[in-house]
Amino acid sequence: MIGGLSLYVLKNKEDALKKAGEDISEYIKKNSGDGILLLFSGGSALGILNHLETQSPSLFLRILAIFFHLEVKPPSGLTVAVLDERYDEADKNNNFFQLMQTGFYKRAKDVGASFIDTRVNGRQESELAGYFEGELRKWKKEHPNGKIIATAGVGADGHTSGIMPFPEDEKKFNELFEADGWVASYDASGKREQKKRITTTNTFLKNIDEIFVFISGEEKRKALENMRKDGRVAEIPARILKEIKGSIYTDIK
Repeated sequence: MIGGLSLYVLKNKEDALKKAGEDISEYIKKNSGDGILLLFSGGSALGILNHLETQSPSLFLRILAIFFHLEVKPPSGLTVAVLDERYDEADKNNNFFQLMQTGFYKRAKDVGASFIDTRVNGRQESELAGYFEGELRKWKKEHPNGKIIATAGVGADGHTSGIMPFPEDEKKFNELFEADGWVASYDASGKREQKKRITTTNTFLKNIDEIFVFISGEEKRKALENMRKDGRVAEIPARILKEIKGSIYTDIK
């Protein structure tokens, strides 16, 4: 265990992705009665869907097949969104746009799932952040007993979701990610190539019922070790994940 997270060390990246997919499917199967808000992180964690689509179609389809086997109406049963967003007016680097390219998105749309579309669509950063937060709060109000689940990755620098480390300015980190807001927009210049970021905050992450964390590759070993240790979240944002119930899937021995 790492905090509230069960740890699964798998043989390789593909096995880690498969195990994460199986557990997401099982969780949805058991908890979909009052609605599911399913949030996907970008980057390597999005590979959970890519892997299921290309390597194990039957397992991939289980996630959506659930809504045919249970007495759950798909439109109210499943809402899909991203955990964090890259503000890109051309869409190329936009996480929701990339999600739209997956087989999962197409199948979810076919069965009537709902979506929180965080493409720019002419909005300024603050407008998009306000829209995103409003939609999350609206979902929670409409589904008071629903479950919020998410996939997340951890970067080599210890970031998670779109929450970057600010070891040099903990006050700014707290103002952005530890205040009352569920979504923050900020400038990540000097920390990431895609500098305009819109992300769910630590305050929102604590509302997640179950999180599925994917960490793969030797270059992430130090981040995983630092995440295990107690210390400042502003230095290693992934430490916030230890406060959430869920699991880590990794190929790092």
